[in-house]
Amino acid sequence: MRSDGDNRWQSLAVERHDRLVSLGDGVGALARTADTLDRLHRELGAPPAMDRWIDALDADLQQAKRISPASTDPHLFRAALAVLGRRPAHPMLPLWHARALALLRRDDASADDALRAAKFSFEYAVRGGNFALAREIVTRARAHGADASVAMRRTWLEAEALEAWLAAEHGRARRAVAQAVALGAGYTAWEQGASAAISEGDLAEADRCLACMAASIERQRTQDIAHALFLGAARARLAGDNEGASERLDACFAQDATNVPAYFTTLWRLGRAHVDVARQRHRPAGALLGVVIARAASHYWSFLHFSALLSRAWLRMREKRTAQATLDLRKALALAQAGAYRNCDPWWDREAIDEIGRFLRDALPEHPAWSALMQGRKVAA
Repeated sequence: MRSDGDNRWQSLAVERHDRLVSLGDGVGALARTADTLDRLHRELGAPPAMDRWIDALDADLQQAKRISPASTDPHLFRAALAVLGRRPAHPMLPLWHARALALLRRDDASADDALRAAKFSFEYAVRGGNFALAREIVTRARAHGADASVAMRRTWLEAEALEAWLAAEHGRARRAVAQAVALGAGYTAWEQGASAAISEGDLAEADRCLACMAASIERQRTQDIAHALFLGAARARLAGDNEGASERLDACFAQDATNVPAYFTTLWRLGRAHVDVARQRHRPAGALLGVVIARAASHYWSFLHFSALLSRAWLRMREKRTAQATLDLRKALALAQAGAYRNCDPWWDREAIDEIGRFLRDALPEHPAWSALMQGRKVAA
């Protein structure tokens, strides 16, 4: 429930923004819009209140066309991450992504501005499944870390941890999490730590990180409460506790998703479907995977698309639909090869990987994308 204090600061933000617009202060209006979107994103996730501010952002940028990008881009990139969460199909996101990359590659950008642009462009690249670009962004951003503020370094280290565990470089992910925590990071760093540990199959470390997540959750962010339950379900599934995984997913979906980005609710559906396959609940699993695949394809969420195709291939193997399973695997591995994937979010459990690996040896032997995905994994096919 929204408090009177929440309503009051948002009303004040509207008044101040409108005053700046009436005064013809384009940069000031844009800064106010960016501040508001950034705060809504940090405090709540992707609430409906963002919609009026995204419209205001579009109008402010239109009015600021004649103003130097050096004056407007820092504000834009504070807002763009919120837009990515609330409106992932916003038509300007690709252009903003290109502008963020251009700023990151400049030598004269301030460290905080460079890392802010890097955070947005990194998230855009990850959700689009372009992991090679995500790694380039991490490499370029690292050069700015020493000169950035503590808050920006902390935030950026959380992104480094995500890139590392997606690349199956779990030691590097743990180091980035530890560095972020040493700088005062909380829930988000521990979330990456838990994800890395689950990906690696280290249940003791997953439990430690999940406990730290629980201790640092801000209760108004239902996205974080739900995602902690989702990761707890993944941990339970890895331990072979399908009932525990299903109970945690039920609790995840019981949370109010009003403020949650569609990317995360789609990811959670993927987890629900995977557990349904494991529990032999084939019909609901197939229906959910159809929804996930359609949404991932329409939003260009290539990594989720790949992961969902892999789970549906596993389902179709179990249903003895060999031709369809082979077709899904071909599509999934083509996406993995194009995106240079070295991991699968979120369900690298032994049962699924062993069954897919055995099937592949007969259907698509020596596939290079599968070999790359299996390199250095504790859970071997």
